[in-house]
Amino acid sequence: MKNFFLAFALLFTSLAISQDGASVRGQITDMESFGEPLLYANVKVKGAEAQTQTNLRGNFEFDEIAPGKYT
Repeated sequence: MKNFFLAFALLFTSLAISQDGASVRGQITDMESFGEPLLYANVKVKGAEAQTQTNLRGNFEFDEIAPGKYT
């Protein structure tokens, strides 16, 4: 009975936390430098007012962006 309540609680909380937002992840590399990652490059999403910087590996991530088509 304990396991049933635990499973129900975990399922309910995961459904309650789910969001309608989307996430976008990527990596920016410099092809002129043999594909080396671009450090601290600014990345913006037009129409979403979202911006971030790449990390030391050239990776970036946007969370909780409304689903749609963006540039």
